[in-house]
Amino acid sequence: LYEVEAYHKKLATILDSEFSTERETLSLEIEGLESQLTVLNRELQGLGSIPNLSTEFLENYSKLTAMINALKEQNGAYLKESALSKEKSEADSDLKRSTEDILIELEGKINAKMREFNNVLYPDIRKAPQINLKAHNSYSFYTPDDDGTGTKFKGMILFDLTMLYLTNLPALAHDSLLLSNISYQATEALLKLYDQSKSLNKQVFLAFDKASSYSPEANQLLSENTVLRLSSNGNELYGISWNKGENSNEI
Repeated sequence: LYEVEAYHKKLATILDSEFSTERETLSLEIEGLESQLTVLNRELQGLGSIPNLSTEFLENYSKLTAMINALKEQNGAYLKESALSKEKSEADSDLKRSTEDILIELEGKINAKMREFNNVLYPDIRKAPQINLKAHNSYSFYTPDDDGTGTKFKGMILFDLTMLYLTNLPALAHDSLLLSNISYQATEALLKLYDQSKSLNKQVFLAFDKASSYSPEANQLLSENTVLRLSSNGNELYGISWNKGENSNEI
């Protein structure tokens, strides 16, 4: 829509220039025709009361009157188009200003919530992920001075949690891969954040492995929220492991 709008603006600029030139030309034509009509009216008045006017005179008079009316209509259409163009330009400016205000407000709310969550993860102050909403279709997302894999995964998790809290998003799902590069301490804090989201009456689906590597408190939290526990030796999702068996001879 913005690309189409940009094309319309460019086209409007070209047309505006052409309309201005055409308007000047039409104004000169109107003045010339009105001058001719004035002369004809004077000639008509000078003739006095004449019962029959020549056909040529009447046709000429009719043509001039029609041309003047047509040119006036064209001029009026140009003035109307100019007024509409001005209103459109003002509306575009209002839309741009409103969009910028909305993006600034959204950016502030999202960054504040991610900073709040980030402060829960560490005993010391760490830089939180940030989002910059540059336009309706452009943004940047990063953690200042830290582009590590674990930091990027953590940033994505905090952003998802922020969306869960600030929007109508009904649920989110995270795979254990996202937690694999995050410290044990931060991961255990994330488990608490996941658990606290129950107050929203929304759902969080989390795949978690290597639970034995974490503290008893973390394992207790996992146990209280476990819906499905999978493992080898009969505890696979469908009761068997599909990747077990002899390798067939390759042809």
